Amino acid sequence: MNRLLQRLSEEGYVDEADVKVVAYGLQRIRELLIDVTGTLILGILMDEVIAAVVFEMVYIPLRLYAGGYHASSERRCKYLSWISIILSIAVIHCVSIPEKIQHLFVLITIIIIFLWSPVESANKPLYEMERKVFRYRSIVIVLVESAIYILMFKCGGDMCAKAICIAMMLVGGGEVWGAISQMSRRLKCRCYKRLK
Repeated sequence: MNRLLQRLSEEGYVDEADVKVVAYGLQRIRELLIDVTGTLILGILMDEVIAAVVFEMVYIPLRLYAGGYHASSERRCKYLSWISIILSIAVIHCVSIPEKIQHLFVLITIIIIFLWSPVESANKPLYEMERKVFRYRSIVIVLVESAIYILMFKCGGDMCAKAICIAMMLVGGGEVWGAISQMSRRLKCRCYKRLK
């Protein structure tokens, strides 16, 4: 990454003021590629490649705009991401979920996203305009994904519908966890101020 940044600087594409921003962007791209590659490998190992691709295509944009739980460190974030991806692909492959329960999970996720989106990080709070844009985009994305979910069921793509359901549930669960974490953090701050 350092060599790439140096090369971009030498070619005049990046000046010193932008190095940190470009480095952060490159790091995010690298992490995204690692996640997608890992998900594909899991999909191949479990013979669920299409479901794994659908899972990533649903999860990434929804998580990006809806937000959710943010780990306290980068390492913890990676571990949680990998554990959640492994468990999600395993559930898609191994666990039989009745249609009505899947529909209920999708409905609950839609309600959660409508009520709480976006759930932001304490380390990276959103500006008011960002909050409005992220909220609008997350609602549009969850509605589009829900329509695709219904279409998959109607067309007999049960595994793809299940992958959409699991991806949406993962985002919804992350939002609940993130909102609870924020509330407990605020409560601790209030208690600490009162003790002072």
